[in-house]
Amino acid sequence: MNKSVIIKLLTTMMLVILCITASNGQELIKEYSVKQLIDSAMVNNHNLKLVKLETDNAVYENKDMRSKLVPQIEGYSNLSYSYAIPKAVIPGVIVGQEGNITVEFGTKYNWNSGFKASQLIYSGSYLAGIKITKEMINAARLKERVANEEIVYNITLLARLTASIQEQQIVLEQSVDNLKKMEKVASLLADNGLARKTDVSRISVELSNLSIEQENLNSMLEQQYNMIKLLCGLDYNTKIKVQKEIIVQDLAIESDSYKDRTELVLMDQTLKLAKLKLTSEKRSMTPVLALFAEHYYQGMRDKFDFFQGGEKKFYNVGMVGLNLSVPIFGGFEKRYKVKKAEIGVTQINVQKSLTERQFEKEMNDALIDVNKNRSIYNENKKIVEMTSDIYQKTLESYKQQVTPLTDLLIAENNLTMSRLKKIMAEYQLNAAVLNLKKSTGKINKN
Repeated sequence: MNKSVIIKLLTTMMLVILCITASNGQELIKEYSVKQLIDSAMVNNHNLKLVKLETDNAVYENKDMRSKLVPQIEGYSNLSYSYAIPKAVIPGVIVGQEGNITVEFGTKYNWNSGFKASQLIYSGSYLAGIKITKEMINAARLKERVANEEIVYNITLLARLTASIQEQQIVLEQSVDNLKKMEKVASLLADNGLARKTDVSRISVELSNLSIEQENLNSMLEQQYNMIKLLCGLDYNTKIKVQKEIIVQDLAIESDSYKDRTELVLMDQTLKLAKLKLTSEKRSMTPVLALFAEHYYQGMRDKFDFFQGGEKKFYNVGMVGLNLSVPIFGGFEKRYKVKKAEIGVTQINVQKSLTERQFEKEMNDALIDVNKNRSIYNENKKIVEMTSDIYQKTLESYKQQVTPLTDLLIAENNLTMSRLKKIMAEYQLNAAVLNLKKSTGKINKN
């Protein structure tokens, strides 16, 4: 291998090593849309997983109740040893003797093996219980919907907040650029004796203050990203960025739009469950009818010789029948349970009325907030235009030494503050729109 080939190989290896080192040194940032974050949360959020498990539990609770409607069959085998055989006193005349005599009943060893079955024919409270467990599934699914809507609301609000912080960062970066340009102009004027050295120092102080504000925004942004990662089940070490979404700020709102909220549907379901519980308590005072059957082999011996040949040691026993249980008197327990169930229904009705009024108030307040924040946002847009124009004119005047540095710094600060206020006003407007969507049950609708 000649010298030139060796040099080429070494050069190639060095380039590969440098590329690997550079790629490892760069932190990969993954960009997410709001929809992608919501989809991730629907799969990975731990609170949602717990709510879904409650739904699964309700499904199996219903299956458990329904399983008792089919015949219940079991096998058994009982072996017992009577070390003291039961005795009974019978009149002696039965066997031709005077007085009473004592007789043993049974044998020392008893072995019964067989099957028994039962089938519920009618139980009013049990049938009502099956309906209750079925409606509990619907209630659990509604709770799941409420949890989903809460996740959508929180992630969307966080996404809008992070977008607002990022825009504030851009404004501060622009302000830093403006101050650096001013610093160059001030330095040039100071070098030519047309400005004071303290002007440069004052600009440096303003730059330091902006640097602190940038650090605060960076920390705030990271905290919001960590909250998003928590909700979405993302790795905390992953660097993420949230895309800014286009927000529809005009919503069709009717006077009773709040009635579309899932929470009210859930309350209706809760009321339905309470009424079914009341029905179940009332039916617990009705008769219960069941069919039963049993067949077994009975062995009775004074010695444990069941497995020895000879005479027959087991005998067939079988029976079928109906079991009717009629509640007669239970110390008024069932009556009091019915009263408690009736009070429960009344409580839910009152709670529903109160909740409806609260939700109506929330919707009206949210509508007021939207209109107020839209007006504030529009005013801030005008202020930004005015402060931007004032800053440009003041900067030109300062370059010509017509305007002092103090006026220029005030103009620049006013421009920065007006831009930041506009961004915050936009966020407040977007948050108000989101709250309005939530208050009208449209949080999952575009």
